[in-house]
Parts: sequence; C-alpha cells; structure tokens
Amino acid sequence: MLTRIAREHGIDGFEADILTENKAIIRVFEKSKLPFKASLDCGIYHLALPFTGKDETPLAVIPHEKY
Repeated sequence: MLTRIAREHGIDGFEADILTENKAIIRVFEKSKLPFKASLDCGIYHLALPFTGKDETPLAVIPHEKY
C-alpha cells in the first residue's frame, strides 16, 4: 500500500540504512516482495528500493555478515 501511494505521488523509490544488529528489520526486507539493491559497509546495510513498475522480483539479496 505504501508503495502504491508513493508511486501515485511521483516518488521513484525508497532508501534505508540499517544496522547489521537490527535482525528483525533485515528479515522484513528479506521476506518482502519489493525489489531492492543492497550493499554493506562498516556494519550498515544501505538498501535502495527503486520502483520498477509492477515487477516485484528482487534485484539483489542482502549481503550477509555473520549474524
């Protein structure tokens, strides 16, 4: 629903920075059907969730540190 509203208002995507310790929100993104790109730097995941139309296929998986 949030994605649909954002698209209707001209937003091209979302971005998020997540600490590697935040396992709960990492799992939310892993289980999500939203497409995303992820990178890991200094213990922080940067996620970019571009809106690419109706295709909900993930563009990447979250790179894992040992957690």
